[in-house]
Amino acid sequence: MSRNYHYDHKNHRERTREKKEYKKKILYEIKYDTLNQVFSKEIDRKKICPFLIRVFYNFFDYNDINSFDQDKIELNELHIYTWMDSNLKELTELILGALHNQINKKKASVSFSLIYRDLKGKIQRREIGEIVINKENINENKTLKMANFKIGDFLDVKIKI
Repeated sequence: MSRNYHYDHKNHRERTREKKEYKKKILYEIKYDTLNQVFSKEIDRKKICPFLIRVFYNFFDYNDINSFDQDKIELNELHIYTWMDSNLKELTELILGALHNQINKKKASVSFSLIYRDLKGKIQRREIGEIVINKENINENKTLKMANFKIGDFLDVKIKI
């Protein structure tokens, strides 16, 4: 008994091509959805991974801008994992929580500045806001995205006690 198998190469190629196109479409939709969440106003924190911000802090004044131009920065530093939709109030709570032994939280104020390199490679500072504990603050809802924070920038924080 011989079996006669007939294989249709044309249909096979069409099915393979359709499968590839379907996979591309699904991958594109997944990638687009993820990018859309990253750049949208609200980020699904269960789906999007946080990124690391190097936060340098000093009491009563900002750190010297020239100290950021070295390969190894020797300043008081915190590492905070967060998202682009994190606001200054949330960051203040994280910083004060990490420094709880050194700060009286009831009277503190925290000023934020962004440290970045300009197009010429020079280190620049731009103040982005101040949070005074136990008071209404204009900037408390300002997010990192609103402050034009880019991954790789630093935050320099001035803490007044």
